[in-house]
Amino acid sequence: MIRYGVAAVLAFFLWCVWMPAEPAKAETVRISAVGDVMLGSEGRWAKTDPGNLLDAVKPFLTGRDINFFNQEGTLTTEAVSVKKGAKGRVYAFKSPPEYAGHLARTGFNMASLANNHSFDYGPQGLKDTREALEKQGMVTSHHSGTIARRAIRGIRVAMAAFWIYDGDPHNLNNLDRAREITSSLAKEND
Repeated sequence: MIRYGVAAVLAFFLWCVWMPAEPAKAETVRISAVGDVMLGSEGRWAKTDPGNLLDAVKPFLTGRDINFFNQEGTLTTEAVSVKKGAKGRVYAFKSPPEYAGHLARTGFNMASLANNHSFDYGPQGLKDTREALEKQGMVTSHHSGTIARRAIRGIRVAMAAFWIYDGDPHNLNNLDRAREITSSLAKEND
């Protein structure tokens, strides 16, 4: 069940990478983007090696400079979720931090952590997730003004992830602030 769920989620945005990868010109940055990625969660693990779940996706990421995804859930060893559920149902997602290596070997190198599951295991869970991905060479953007930055053949690229939580600098519902952030990044980057 999880294998099909992961495949369906990854397929959701793969339409942007269906074109064959051609060698990039010096002034070109080739980007692929997928949606939510989660290689299983506590109590609901894949029956196969989690790294194998992404084998079918790797060819679509090959030849791209930036392979972006949304990390759905946390990569942490924190034991207790901070989420409170209705009627005893809590949707809190976590995978082991070493799963970041599977994502990196597949070719992912830029991640959004700005989603409704980023804090499932509190601030420490988010910190663990960010550190696990960055240890694998990925750049991340999440709440509180963090920006993912990468240089590709001297071309400066930045990504700001937005979500919908009040009071956060990256609240997408604050359109004036979102425009300010993206305009500033456009001036600072290529």
